[in-house]
Amino acid sequence: MKSILFYDDAVQFGGHEVLTLAAFEAMAASGGYRLGFMHYERNRLLAERLRRIAAGSTTVSLFPIPYHTTGLVSMHAIASLSAVSGIARSMASFAPDIVLVAQGRIEACWLGLLAARRAGPELVSCLPMAHAVAVAGRALGAGLRDRINRRLYRLPDRFITFSRAVADQLEGWGCGQQVAVVPTGIDLHRLTISDKATARTRTGLPQDRYLVGIAARVDFRQKGHDLLVEAVVSRPDLFQGSAVVVVGDGHDLHALKQMVAERGVADRFLFFPWQDEMSLFYSALDLLVMPSRYEGVPLVMLEALYCGLPIVAADIDGMAEYLPKDWLFPKNDALALAATVAAVRAADVEARFASLRQRVARECSRERFGEAFTRALVVNP
Repeated sequence: MKSILFYDDAVQFGGHEVLTLAAFEAMAASGGYRLGFMHYERNRLLAERLRRIAAGSTTVSLFPIPYHTTGLVSMHAIASLSAVSGIARSMASFAPDIVLVAQGRIEACWLGLLAARRAGPELVSCLPMAHAVAVAGRALGAGLRDRINRRLYRLPDRFITFSRAVADQLEGWGCGQQVAVVPTGIDLHRLTISDKATARTRTGLPQDRYLVGIAARVDFRQKGHDLLVEAVVSRPDLFQGSAVVVVGDGHDLHALKQMVAERGVADRFLFFPWQDEMSLFYSALDLLVMPSRYEGVPLVMLEALYCGLPIVAADIDGMAEYLPKDWLFPKNDALALAATVAAVRAADVEARFASLRQRVARECSRERFGEAFTRALVVNP
C-alpha cells in the first residue's frame, strides 16, 4: 500500500485548504492508500475537518505540529529554519513514498519543502498560483524575494496545479519538472438555487435594488475591494439603483468600511460575514464582481457560475480561462470595471448560463476532482 503524507502549515483556513482536504478525503475514502496529514496545530478549522475525515479510519494518521511558515525575508526566517530538522524527522518516521506540500504560493509552507527534501521521499507541490512577487503586490524587496523563490521552485520533483495559466507561469520560472493540471473541484450537491425574492428575504437584502456582490477574503492586495470602491466613486451613474454586497472577513475589512465612509458611498455598501453556505447569496445577487489582482481558479467563481450568476472579473489567470471575454476587464482599471458592470447589467446573459453551468458540472465536480488529483499524484506520475 502506497504511503502519502500531506503537509500544510497554514495559519488560516482558505480555499486552498478546501481543495487539499477534498483530495485527501477522496483518497481516504478509496481505502487504497496509507495517508498522513501534517498540519499546524492552531489552525482550528483545518484540524476539526481532518479529525472528521480520520474518524474510524485505520489508514489515516494526523500529525499536528507547533510550527508554521513565516515569510522567507523576515526576522523569523532564521528561527523557523531550526524547525526543519524536527519536521523532517517526523516525516521520515511516517516513511512516506510521497510528500505532498499544499502551497497557496511557493513561499507558503516552505518549511515543508525543505523538510521533505531532507527526509528523502518524492516531493510534490500542490501550487494554485505562481506569480512574481511584484504581481502579488509586494513591491518591497521583490527582486530578492523572486531570487529566493526561484530556488524554492527547484525543490519539488513534480507540481500539481489547477489552471493552464499557472502551468505557463511555472515554465516561466524555468521549472523543468512535470506539471499536472487538475480542474478545480467544488461540492455541487451543496449548491441549492432559490428564487431571488425568497433568497433576499432570508438574507435580509433589499428587494428593490440591483445587487452587485463581492464574496472573498477582504484583502486589498489580492482581491481588489479597493478597486471596486473606486469604480463606484468614479462612475456613480453606472451604479445607479445598485447596492454592493460585501460578503467576507479579513484584515482589510475595517479599512474597507472606513474607505467607503470617507469616499461618501457608505449607503451603497452592505456588509456580511463570510458564509460557509453561499447558495442563498448567489441566488439573491444580480451580479458578482471579482476585481482580483492575481488569482488561481477561484472556488467562488465556479460556484456562482453553477448557480447562474453573471460575473464581472479581471482578465487574469484562471478567471480568463472560464469566463466569457465580454465579462472581463483589464486588471487594475476601475473605470473599465464600472463600464463592464454596466454592459453586463444591460445585456441578455441568460443564454450563456446553460453552457457555463454544464462546463462546471462536467469538469469541476468534487468527485471528478478527487479522481483526477489521485491520478496526478499517484497513478500517473
